[in-house]
Amino acid sequence: WQYQTIISTQDETQEIYQLMLQIITESGKELSGSDYLEVASKTGLIMVLDRFTLEHAIRIIRAGEQKNIYSRTLLNQVFSDYQSRDLRTKKLATITKLNLPIGSMIFQFSQNEAVENISILGEIASELKQAKIKVCLSDFDFTKAAWNIARKFNVGWIRLKPFDKHSPILDSDNPDSLQKIIRKAHVLGYKVIVTRVDSAGFAADLWKLDVDYLQGNFIQTPVRDIFSD
Repeated sequence: WQYQTIISTQDETQEIYQLMLQIITESGKELSGSDYLEVASKTGLIMVLDRFTLEHAIRIIRAGEQKNIYSRTLLNQVFSDYQSRDLRTKKLATITKLNLPIGSMIFQFSQNEAVENISILGEIASELKQAKIKVCLSDFDFTKAAWNIARKFNVGWIRLKPFDKHSPILDSDNPDSLQKIIRKAHVLGYKVIVTRVDSAGFAADLWKLDVDYLQGNFIQTPVRDIFSD
């Protein structure tokens, strides 16, 4: 397993851990998500990986509870797991029975996949809400269609498409400036995550713009306080 910390700019106790399954071939090569996700989805392996990831997230949350540490986990999801009503109902019912702390499990879906599955977004959003699972929309490109998807999917977080410190999105005169995006997101009740924050200076600039969460490129072993005795 690998983990990335998503740091809250408002409250250090609200940080999120993104879980990433590391798959290694027999030759020792690490596979990227793009290498295996399509095949895994077509063969049904994705459901096995999803269950494996869920079990690990629950382990982190429960371990935190034992030490009075509130742990939030972010898990990537694919819509192929949700197109069958029976399967998703069974999955979410199982999670609901665990009575996890509200907000401790966040499911992340990509904007592109959400567009392709727009006809069932409302239904899935309602079922996730009943299971007390929050939703994050990744690769958010702040187009009109993106805002519509976020509303329909009842998201709590939007994770912006990656950009660097030289991007025109940081120009306050830009009609689609980051400052305006953040302001609109907050009015709608969404938290904003900016990724690939690779320097303290870049982080400081984003902090001033009232970004809610910063995610860097570094990988770490998670929640040291949780897993240490």
